[in-house]
Amino acid sequence: FYFPHAMIIPKPEIINDFLSICHVELGIFQMCSCLNGIFLKYLQHKFSTLDFDISSKDFFQIIHCRFGLAVSIDGFETFDHKCRIRKMTEDDALELSKFVSIYCFRGKHPVISPPRNDIKSIIDKIVDVFPDPRINNSVVQKNKFKMETFLANTDINLQFVIDIFEGKYEINFEKPEFRGIQIAENGLYYIEGLIGLHFFNVRKRTMQSRAAELEYVLTMLENDVLCGCNRFETWVALGQTYSFLVEDDLVWTADKLNSVERKLTTALSQKKALLCYFIAINLHLKSSDEEKQ
Repeated sequence: FYFPHAMIIPKPEIINDFLSICHVELGIFQMCSCLNGIFLKYLQHKFSTLDFDISSKDFFQIIHCRFGLAVSIDGFETFDHKCRIRKMTEDDALELSKFVSIYCFRGKHPVISPPRNDIKSIIDKIVDVFPDPRINNSVVQKNKFKMETFLANTDINLQFVIDIFEGKYEINFEKPEFRGIQIAENGLYYIEGLIGLHFFNVRKRTMQSRAAELEYVLTMLENDVLCGCNRFETWVALGQTYSFLVEDDLVWTADKLNSVERKLTTALSQKKALLCYFIAINLHLKSSDEEKQ
């Protein structure tokens, strides 16, 4: 029934159903990864071009079969077809990054509803495929210098505050070009940092969390900015991260306040938090009504 309809009337939902049935039937006999997994690779490419609401569950099943990452979403759990786990390539990571980004940003914003652990495992895998963008990229290095200079040397004076609340302040980050920039453009560095920030916030309510965990969060959020994305949400998350570092210094390691040098370190973190919040306000004021929504 589906095959002739898929050929004659190639509607996305019919194509999706046809390919999904093929996958299910082959999966029952543990054959969907035969011939070096070429069928699953084709499905991954094909489903990534279809509408997300049509193909999401089937796409996550492919992720399970190809990379061994089980997923449970909306009452659906992926099945174990006993497939040989493949190493994720750069092409795979780029294709998956767009799909996972759509999943994370649909419905409630990830700030309100952070992705669960199974989705985090996929994002971890995607991010790990590419090297740190700070390495061997001159534009990213230039952006890093601009950001560090801004956070360390900017004076919070009246003129600065006026420029911020008029939406006139500019840092002018450049847009780098390198293979894997889509990871940042699709928001995966931001989401990865946001998830880490959420876990830290949850743990600190019941026990002392390790401030060292925030270093990875800072790296991911800064990577998002250094790749030229400059999101309002990223600067807010950076402000929260620096605020947690200050809180950790004051609550759990108050002995730092006995040293002038350590006091300055804590004060600098607090200043960085304020500057990040100011830039978030500045970006929000400059954004269009559509972007604000």
